[in-house]
Amino acid sequence: MTPDRDLQQGEHRVCLFTHIVQDTPRPDSADRYGQKIEPFGLWVTMGWHGTDGLTDGRITFKHLTRAIKPLIIKAIATDEHNAVKAWKVALSARYDGLTGKALSKAIMLDGYTAIVTVDEQYETGEIVLLDR
Repeated sequence: MTPDRDLQQGEHRVCLFTHIVQDTPRPDSADRYGQKIEPFGLWVTMGWHGTDGLTDGRITFKHLTRAIKPLIIKAIATDEHNAVKAWKVALSARYDGLTGKALSKAIMLDGYTAIVTVDEQYETGEIVLLDR
């Protein structure tokens, strides 16, 4: 993913995103990626990828320019969870077990409009725009 070391917690910033629309597989029963607890929103990648509007019947690329005020979260694996699920578990716990739309609403009430996960090198991972 694209590193954006200048992105600061809670700072308003205009960013370019790509939303890749594809058939979403149903979460597996083990829920190894935390889809049952993740916040609700538009999941995107940083920067523009692919050709806007290009579709092959399975995947469509949609480019967005959005002003965000991000909640930046380090996505690091724990003994119990992989990095993709660990940040979702910790975030839900921070907000008293809220999940999905209720979790996103609570985060927006704290003043954030997006969640940006970063790894130990501060490279972006998962990004969710909450005010879709």
